[in-house]
Amino acid sequence: MRALGLEAGPTLLGNLRYDGGFEAGLALLKLSPLPTAVVAINDLTAVGVIRAFHRNRVRVPEDVSVTGFDRTRLAEYGVPSLTTVDVHCALLGRTAADALHELSSSSSPEGKEYRIPIELIVGESSGPAPSL
Repeated sequence: MRALGLEAGPTLLGNLRYDGGFEAGLALLKLSPLPTAVVAINDLTAVGVIRAFHRNRVRVPEDVSVTGFDRTRLAEYGVPSLTTVDVHCALLGRTAADALHELSSSSSPEGKEYRIPIELIVGESSGPAPSL
């Protein structure tokens, strides 16, 4: 966002569950202007945000886009279907286990950077920013 000259909106911290997303959604509804997009920490909280918006007649994605992160089955079955990021959990787990093994068996462990490919799964919960 900085590279595009944009500033991020507020960061809302809460639990990683549906109710945390719902509460975050209610907090977002108090902002003026309303954000054009919300990136939730996982799919479950994203669904909570969408529910809070729906209860308050804010349309997703027409008024606000909402995305999740972790590509659960919930992303496919929600209405609207959720735009999410697939972090390929099995690969992430294998890479973490390999890294721990490498560190534990080294006589002089050093930090190492690992890159895990991710994939954007576009659902119905995201779209063009509304005109202001």
